[in-house]
Amino acid sequence: MNKDLTTGKPEKVLWQFCLPLFGSIIFQQLYNIADSFVAGKFISDNALAAVGNSYEITLIFIAFAFGCNIACSVLAALFFGAKQYNDLKTTVYTALISSCVICAVLMLVGTLCCDSLLRLIKTPEEVFADSKLYLDIYIYGLPFVFLYNVATGIFSALGDSKTPFIFLACSSTSNIAVDILFVTAFNMGVAGVAWATFLCQGVSCVLALVFVFLYAPIVLLIVFSFNSGNSNMVWKGFSLHWYTKLFR
Repeated sequence: MNKDLTTGKPEKVLWQFCLPLFGSIIFQQLYNIADSFVAGKFISDNALAAVGNSYEITLIFIAFAFGCNIACSVLAALFFGAKQYNDLKTTVYTALISSCVICAVLMLVGTLCCDSLLRLIKTPEEVFADSKLYLDIYIYGLPFVFLYNVATGIFSALGDSKTPFIFLACSSTSNIAVDILFVTAFNMGVAGVAWATFLCQGVSCVLALVFVFLYAPIVLLIVFSFNSGNSNMVWKGFSLHWYTKLFR
């Protein structure tokens, strides 16, 4: 989980760290690609247009979430590398709280201004209703998007870009199957592809947060201000014994 990027050959270390990040960018786009494909293949051309049209607005939300990711990653990596663990603790708390606040504001704006945003990008009337439906459901899932990005920012700060990539890859590929299931088996239409994305992003977010706080031991120890008196425990793993002792 915790990887020291200052040891080993720089080229190899950087490629091992960067390749999962590049892959994550691709799989992040796969959500919309899958939704668009399933909508066009199994629903209608208007459904395809509605999903594609909504993507222009969802990109705004994704940009804010990615900004939270970068901010958390840079600051957490700075304090982690400097072994300023009190500042790292503050950074983790601040990132979580500020991301939730930004997410709440965007959800409010998205809910109240959904029609106006769609009018602003000149959404055709024949796809307006489906675009609004897809966007409304996507907005419900914004907390998952923001918290997932904060979690991956913490992973990156600890030198681990592979774990969040695995979560995202599994989530985005399973989204294809859930899209098809909701549309073909349950006849949910555009709402089906939107709820499928909501569900898969939610699972990915929960798994990322669980792994951050259960399997990234230094983060868990720092955030909960726990001092075991044995610094080697941080690097050797986080046993069930210490976990139960921490929450007792």
